[in-house]
Amino acid sequence: MRLTPTNYAKLYLSLIQGEASAHLSNLTNKFWALVFRKKHFGWRGKIIAEIMRLWYEQNDIVPVAVTTGRLLGPKFITALRKTLTTSLNREVDLQVTVKPHLLAGLTVQVGDKKYDASLKGRLDQLYSKLAGE
Repeated sequence: MRLTPTNYAKLYLSLIQGEASAHLSNLTNKFWALVFRKKHFGWRGKIIAEIMRLWYEQNDIVPVAVTTGRLLGPKFITALRKTLTTSLNREVDLQVTVKPHLLAGLTVQVGDKKYDASLKGRLDQLYSKLAGE
């Protein structure tokens, strides 16, 4: 078997499946020691990304990145999670990032689709229209 980040990710997920949490730390350390011994530690970012992608796929969860101009309250985050879960018809893993340059509103990234409901996005659209782009 040719070693790739995807194969490492599949190996890791198969190792930890059904394991008690007390053993996870030990298994994880052994896994990364193997990656290091095989001189593939430079792939660690790709391996982690693949582990996350496969885990989301196996558990039918959609990762959703939300970017907002200010901190969101817990009630708003709960309502947003519920709305996204209903509209996507799948469980979501909501990752919220604050970027003050957005001024107001938010952006939502689901896979390769981005929905921009921010003031900055609207101002950028207005600028493009006025500039004739």
